[in-house]
Amino acid sequence: MRELLIGEAIIVATEDAQTPWLICAPTMRVPMRIRTSINAYLAMKALLIASRSHRAEIPIETVAIPGLGTGIGQLASELAASQMRQAYEEVILGKTKYPGSFAEAQRMHVNLNRAALLYD
Repeated sequence: MRELLIGEAIIVATEDAQTPWLICAPTMRVPMRIRTSINAYLAMKALLIASRSHRAEIPIETVAIPGLGTGIGQLASELAASQMRQAYEEVILGKTKYPGSFAEAQRMHVNLNRAALLYD
């Protein structure tokens, strides 16, 4: 047993016919506000990658995902949706752009949570 970190995901069998799998992808290490983080993006990306990787075993046809980080984390729903959409575009639609430098990586990070400044 080990800690599941933000940006990681695991798939657990539920033994339920209607919902055979549960994807666990944390948005925070401990209960806390994450309004200025990119944790929803990281969790979404992890769970999408995990569900795609699971195809080799048993395909997952449908995934229901709540507003990541919007409960205890108090991440604004608009910001969570924006981060989740970005992860979807990268993983599912293949619109990945890897940063060419540290500065570019920082800009990408800031763009994922720029709106968080409005909600603090």
